[in-house]
Amino acid sequence: MIRLHVIAEGPMEETFVTELLAPHLFEKGVLAGPILIGKNGGYVSYSRLKRDSVLYLKSDFTSYCTTFIDYYGLGPGFPEKAAIGEHDSPAEKKRKLEETIAQDIKETLGKRHDASHFIPYVQMYEFEGLLFSDPVRFALGIGMSEMERPFQTRVSPFSCGVGRRPPATISWVTLFNPGRGCCSAELGGLITA
Repeated sequence: MIRLHVIAEGPMEETFVTELLAPHLFEKGVLAGPILIGKNGGYVSYSRLKRDSVLYLKSDFTSYCTTFIDYYGLGPGFPEKAAIGEHDSPAEKKRKLEETIAQDIKETLGKRHDASHFIPYVQMYEFEGLLFSDPVRFALGIGMSEMERPFQTRVSPFSCGVGRRPPATISWVTLFNPGRGCCSAELGGLITA
């Protein structure tokens, strides 16, 4: 069985890997497990991402490692980020960034390690935003049609009209538990219920 370490940006990406991606990949002979960047996830600096990637690749020569990070929240130090043009398409930004990260990790690993075992992935749009781009389909997709109305109600204050800008991020805390907070276990239970 192939082992795959998925270095995830935060709790939502971790939950997605654990609850949805890992079972699917297991059926295909891949044992996938999420690892939060820097133990707790959150802010993504390149030094943390690189350190974690190299650590897992060097500690297990036969495993593979990928990333699951949002372009929007990239912190300082990412190679090629400064050279990405304002007018580059999202696909071109993604390609440049992933190729440069792969090259840097390959150089850091050296010749003793198989650099093809590192497969960077940068999600060009906020992962959570993609889930709620269509609240009705999201509710149906997770098998909880009764959540259509609550999801629509939570998302509607963030809808954009002409001349209005969306908020920078829409947090799971705001969508599910305003004023209280939410942990990945609660969200994981919601998704798999």
